[in-house]
Amino acid sequence: MKKLYYESAELRLSVDKEKRIGMAEWRGFLSSEEFRNNGLRCLHLIQAEGLVRWLADQRVMRAIRQQDLNWVVTELVPLMLASPLRRMAIVVSVDIFNNMAMEQLFKRAGNLGDLIIKEFDNEDAALQWLLQPIPKKAEL
Repeated sequence: MKKLYYESAELRLSVDKEKRIGMAEWRGFLSSEEFRNNGLRCLHLIQAEGLVRWLADQRVMRAIRQQDLNWVVTELVPLMLASPLRRMAIVVSVDIFNNMAMEQLFKRAGNLGDLIIKEFDNEDAALQWLLQPIPKKAEL
């Protein structure tokens, strides 16, 4: 059952412990401090609950600053790869600058090991993909 974990003006986090899925609904334009704190908040939830699936709903998220992209690649991605997370679905933003930033992020992140990331235009398709069984070798 989906349960609210955290909510602010910039982010709504929910978790379904049974399905081992976390959901982040990003909103608007975030300062670097808000972006980084909330990114770490997402990572903490993944680690604390042993989540293997993640839905990042970025439909109403605005552009991401270059220095924040650098931080994601150098700081957050390595921590995510060391976490239980194995599947991430991103519902893409309507903001062209956010989409360009995410494209750049994927290119710079390089090898993601067992983590598979896919982009979707709607939440239903993203959830359908996320909830498919994860091969045993990828589970912890």
